Amino acid sequence: MWMVYDNEDGLIGIFDSYEKALHEYNLCKEVQKEYVQRNNEFTTDEIIVIAKVERQFYGYETNEKVVDYDENGEEFETVDNSWDWKEDTNELNHNELSRLVARNLVAWDTSKDKREGLLPEVYLLNKYWYKKLIGEEYYQHKAAKKFYIE
Repeated sequence: MWMVYDNEDGLIGIFDSYEKALHEYNLCKEVQKEYVQRNNEFTTDEIIVIAKVERQFYGYETNEKVVDYDENGEEFETVDNSWDWKEDTNELNHNELSRLVARNLVAWDTSKDKREGLLPEVYLLNKYWYKKLIGEEYYQHKAAKKFYIE
């Protein structure tokens, strides 16, 4: 996740890709330059920031309807949706990373043509990371079973 901020509008947005954030950043730069040139006014307050977002915590609307009660105490769904909290992070998920390394190793071991695929150095590096992540030596049959790799 990436964010773009400028001194005029504050937070411009939070973006999933760096390319989208960079595009907005560059648009903000042009707006700032045009403003300074048009008004012949420069203050050193002008600032635009593109930054990596490590965590984002926010409220969001769910798909669940809000429940209310009528005058007889009967429950009914309103037209409004309820809300909840959500946190997005850029942290690597240990399980996903472990599975990725295991899949790379199993793919190499089951490949008929070793010339098309991982380089031997990458294979050895994956074996190193497998042991660091999983805490045990890599064995094809054990990794395939552990991570449900066919």
